[in-house]
Amino acid sequence: MESNDSGCDSESDKTFLLEGKRYRVVWKRWGMSSLVCFIIVLDVFSFGSFSFVNDITSRYYGTEPATTDLLVIANLLGGVASVVLICVSGGWISLRQITLLACIFNGFGTLLVTNGVLFKVFVLSVAGMFLSGSAGGVIIPIAQLVSVNWFPLHERGKATAMSFATRRLAYLMCNLVATRAMGIPYSHQELQQTSIFSATSEKIDRRFKIVFASTFGSLSVMCLFCCVLVQCFVSDRPPVCEHGELIDDPELTERTPLVQTSPTYSLKRELKDVAFLFTYRPYAIFFILYAFTMTDKVFGATLISSLILKQFPYLNDQFVGLLFIIGIVTATAAGPIVGQILDKFSKPRLTIISVASLLILAFIGSAMSFHYNNIAGVYVSYLTLSSTRSALMICLKHRGSGITANFSSSIRLKSYSILTAGGVVFLTFSTPCARALIDNFSSAFGVLFPVPFLLCFLMAVLFLWRYLQDAKQV
Repeated sequence: MESNDSGCDSESDKTFLLEGKRYRVVWKRWGMSSLVCFIIVLDVFSFGSFSFVNDITSRYYGTEPATTDLLVIANLLGGVASVVLICVSGGWISLRQITLLACIFNGFGTLLVTNGVLFKVFVLSVAGMFLSGSAGGVIIPIAQLVSVNWFPLHERGKATAMSFATRRLAYLMCNLVATRAMGIPYSHQELQQTSIFSATSEKIDRRFKIVFASTFGSLSVMCLFCCVLVQCFVSDRPPVCEHGELIDDPELTERTPLVQTSPTYSLKRELKDVAFLFTYRPYAIFFILYAFTMTDKVFGATLISSLILKQFPYLNDQFVGLLFIIGIVTATAAGPIVGQILDKFSKPRLTIISVASLLILAFIGSAMSFHYNNIAGVYVSYLTLSSTRSALMICLKHRGSGITANFSSSIRLKSYSILTAGGVVFLTFSTPCARALIDNFSSAFGVLFPVPFLLCFLMAVLFLWRYLQDAKQV
């Protein structure tokens, strides 16, 4: 089948699927998307398990919690390293190869973590989290690349929502597995009691060696199984083609051919392609807008839960945990709905403006609820924030597929990787800024931190949209 997948109708100016292979192609593209989603679940579990049991991990290794935070830092550095690898790899890494690399990184990473727990060697766990982070930095761009390469325009909304919703649900499952399997109470107040710490200390070795290590060992086996599936199933040549006449920018035509034909490798050329992405005005604007939307992510489960417990001391962590779970459910449900809207009505600008406006109103409503100590308002606004933020991210990822429609696959992969890394860096810097506002001012003032960025985002979409248009949509 692969030998026929690279064809393209020279008479058509629309994205299409190969004639005569409709059912085979439909089955294969959704199968590939499902496989990538399963790899995303493995990636979330490898990172999230340590995040949820950080306090227990520090006691197990006999280190301070701040030292155990090296695991998170190593994971972040691994993600940055994988983005650099993608940016300099060029045509050497195809879709199949990069997906296989994600499985290998995650498999070896979880294996190192397993041995680090079994033999109580902290350095092995740090190395394992670095490799797991490398897998995470690869798999997010892969999910977007599969959506763009293998799905026509009228189905990309659903395909994008599928991978995004999978990641959200994986975090929820990881929360339940990590806290229940390790015997960790949801309530942080209970965890701080001496009796609980005493009981935990007596059982911690057995729990880590039996439950935690076996969990990561199972992830390694599943990563090996995914390697086999990727090798047999993932195709480098997608049946989706964007017609060459869509390119009306001479510089873009010269630098980003639809099919790369040069077999030689040049680091200078790869770096020029990366530099070109930031000189290509639609992508540069989109990169800034994507970074702006990451400011609302700082009010995720951790920050919003600390705000609620600080503002409403009579509540407990069980309430916040329930809020977190329902927020994930609403965010997951919003994804497919927005994807269906994008595919059916083809009004990306109107959808983005509507979702961004609702997100700004949700932040304002949340700030007012904190100011007037209205827990019902906080609850409703948080659920609105969760769903609208999920919807906005799907809209942006869908919009990104239009901006990169005329790029070669390798440059598309670079562009998605840079977006991922840029979003993480912006989130890393915006989180302490939001915390500083909350600590030095009121909680209500701190909640308003993302609003100026989102207003700039909304104004940019309203007035700079013509730079974000491709040849198919107005």
